[in-house]
Amino acid sequence: MFVINGIIKKINLARFARILSSLLKSGVPIVQGLEVSADSMGNVLYKDLIAQAAVNVKLGKPLTESLGKNSRLFPVIVVQMLEVGEESGTTEEMLGQLADHYEDEVDNTLKNLSSIIEPLLLLVIGGVVGVLAMALIAPIYQVTQNIN
Repeated sequence: MFVINGIIKKINLARFARILSSLLKSGVPIVQGLEVSADSMGNVLYKDLIAQAAVNVKLGKPLTESLGKNSRLFPVIVVQMLEVGEESGTTEEMLGQLADHYEDEVDNTLKNLSSIIEPLLLLVIGGVVGVLAMALIAPIYQVTQNIN
């Protein structure tokens, strides 16, 4: 379960970073970019937090202040990288790097996950075959016992 939560978190972070980076590189204002990013998110928690961040940015607060409120959804490293991007004026590049990083992590995790699942599936299939073998052999054994 923890593996799936981590994958979902990384997928949402990569999606957010990629969308907002693309919008900012295209010249879309950050508030409008955040609103579009929020609408694009499938996860309600991310959607609500990003929409609230858009409202806070519209009021003049830094983006990192809004996103940093929930460290479960936006890890500290993400907030720090965005803060560096805001201060240096390279937010879209930082978002692109974050998207690349999280997309790579998702790919690696999914590759490793398949190699972990294979032995588990082998054990499950072996167990099912064992149960079926016992279900077939037990009645035959009982019949031979009754004959003697």
